[in-house]
Amino acid sequence: MIRLYGHVHGYGSLAQVTRGFEEALGGARVATVPLDEPATLEGGVLGASAKHGVFTARLDSLDALRLNAAHSRRWVMVAPNSDQIGSRLAARLDAIATDVMTPSAWGAQVLKSLLTVPVTVVPHGVFADFRPATDRSRLNEAYVAGQFRVEHYSSTAYGRKGTHELILGWGLAKSRSWLPPTATLDLILDRDALMTTQVLLINPAPEWAQIRLRDRHGFFGSGLSPAEMARAYQQAHLVIQPSRGEGFGLVPLEARACATPVAATLCTGHGQHMVASTPGVIIIEHGRMAPLDDLPGSTAPTVSPDAIAEALKRAYESWPLLADASLAHAPRVAESWAWPESLRDWISQLED
Repeated sequence: MIRLYGHVHGYGSLAQVTRGFEEALGGARVATVPLDEPATLEGGVLGASAKHGVFTARLDSLDALRLNAAHSRRWVMVAPNSDQIGSRLAARLDAIATDVMTPSAWGAQVLKSLLTVPVTVVPHGVFADFRPATDRSRLNEAYVAGQFRVEHYSSTAYGRKGTHELILGWGLAKSRSWLPPTATLDLILDRDALMTTQVLLINPAPEWAQIRLRDRHGFFGSGLSPAEMARAYQQAHLVIQPSRGEGFGLVPLEARACATPVAATLCTGHGQHMVASTPGVIIIEHGRMAPLDDLPGSTAPTVSPDAIAEALKRAYESWPLLADASLAHAPRVAESWAWPESLRDWISQLED
């Protein structure tokens, strides 16, 4: 048996990763300790003496791995957002974890320079809900009619998702007539990011007129489920993620499984599941390393509004070809990046 420490409520990224691990490990051999229900740690949960304790929760709860538990292997998922994780967290990981997991080779490079414990790449995956829409005719008709709907997702008020640069790049593309007048940009944001962006748009430039803000937490504050996220992707002509720092970057992978074209940077975690030749993907060029508001002294690749504007132009002009390529490639994305497939190599290590 394997004991899994994670979050089970809502649809935040940590809860989704926990569910992905549950799906890949199989219900019969995994006992989940829900750390968003602290009372369950007092007793009654199986797996306290399991050889493997697997942690996919918030890193400020690391002590749960040793509280009334005796795991000889303690696996902790860490997805860095920059080239730093902080000296205090690094010391705690070295003291508590026997093994650190990270979802990308870039993340492993960062963590190996900061930790003494072994680091293993364990990629994230996608759920079966992420699939193409059965009828794409309305999307095609909208494009022919001069409409172009672009979506961007962010879970942070900080700069690593490139949201501010995207707003500026959108303005450049509109002012240069690279996009049709009716093109819209939907910023689908968590609460903190939503409030920060609202302040930015208090006095909007004319080119920002078609930017719309949406709350990613949904009506009940629990976030959007995979089925709801899939429906959102399916209604977009393009998903754009000009990220500077990503531990992995699930949004473009999920969008690709839904056959939605993607414009994204290839730096940091995005490089784990996309390359320059990936079908249906427009690359946003990134630049040199520069300070990022993640942690003191942290840096990440830069992204410029001009590069984003150029990517938007190419995406709009080539959208019919991009859409066809995305649709043809979507089944392969869903199959090769399903959670059980993504975790297959790591699970074989546990069994060995």
